[in-house]
Amino acid sequence: MREIIILLTIFIIASCKTEEVIQSVELEIHPAFHNYSKYKIEAKHDTSKMTFNLFELPNSIEISLSGKETKIKEEVIINPQIKELFNKIASFKDDGKRHYGYTDGASSTIIKNYLNRSDTFSIHVPIREENSIHYNYLDKLFDILLQTDKYQNQIYFETLKSYFDYGLPITQIKVQPKTYRIWGPLTTNEEQDLQQFTKSIKDNESIILDFRNYKGMGSSLYHEFIQLNKRNPNIYYVYDKEINEDFEYIANGKIYTSIEEVLEKFKEATDNR
Repeated sequence: MREIIILLTIFIIASCKTEEVIQSVELEIHPAFHNYSKYKIEAKHDTSKMTFNLFELPNSIEISLSGKETKIKEEVIINPQIKELFNKIASFKDDGKRHYGYTDGASSTIIKNYLNRSDTFSIHVPIREENSIHYNYLDKLFDILLQTDKYQNQIYFETLKSYFDYGLPITQIKVQPKTYRIWGPLTTNEEQDLQQFTKSIKDNESIILDFRNYKGMGSSLYHEFIQLNKRNPNIYYVYDKEINEDFEYIANGKIYTSIEEVLEKFKEATDNR
C-alpha cells in the first residue's frame, strides 16, 4: 500500500510539472487596413523553425465577428535566432501597462500554450518608451523576418514594422552604391528626423533612395526631397508607380521604376564622373 501511495504521489507531481511546461508559443499581429499574420514556434530542443501564416483582412464586420479566417499562405521560416525569440516569448511577464499609440495601428498578441491551457497577452500599438517589454520580443521578431530572401515577404514585414515604434522608416541597405530604403509612411511626426537625414547627405555624394515600399501620407514632406535635389543633383530614386503615382514630381529626373534600371544608370553616371 505504501508503495502505491508513493507511486501515485510521484505521478501527480510529474503531471503537475508537465502541465507547466510550455508546448508552443504564438505571436499574432493585426495591422489596420492590411492582412494579418500569425507565427508559431513549437517547444522542441534547439528549434530553429517558425510557422508563418498570412490571413486575408476581413472585408466585413460580419466576417470579422464570425471568426472565419481565409488563409493566403503558410510558410516555414528557418533561422537559428528563432530559439531566442521562443525564449523571449516564453519568459514574457505582463506588467499590465497599456500606453496606446495611434488609433489606426496594429495589435500584438502573444500566446503561451501549455498542456491544458493557454495564456494570452495583447497590446495595441505599444509605445517603446512606455512598453519596452513588448519590444523585447518584437525587435527579435522583425530582426528574423527581415532576413527573408523573398521580396514580397519583405514588403509585408516592412509594412508590419512601420506600424510600431521604430522611428524614421529609413534604413541604409547597401554601402556601395550607397542605398537607403524608405519602408514606411513619412508624416509630419517624422519631419524633424527626416530633415536630419537629408542634411546628413553630402552635396557631392551619389545616393540611391529606394521608395518601392513607401506608403505615403500625402505630399506634406515632398519639399524635403526637392530641397535635397537642388543641393545635390546626384540623388537617384527608384519607386513603385502603382503605389506612388505622384512621386515623380519630387525627383530631379533621376527616377526609375526598377532597381536594375537605377543601378545601371547610377553606374553609367559614376563611371563618367
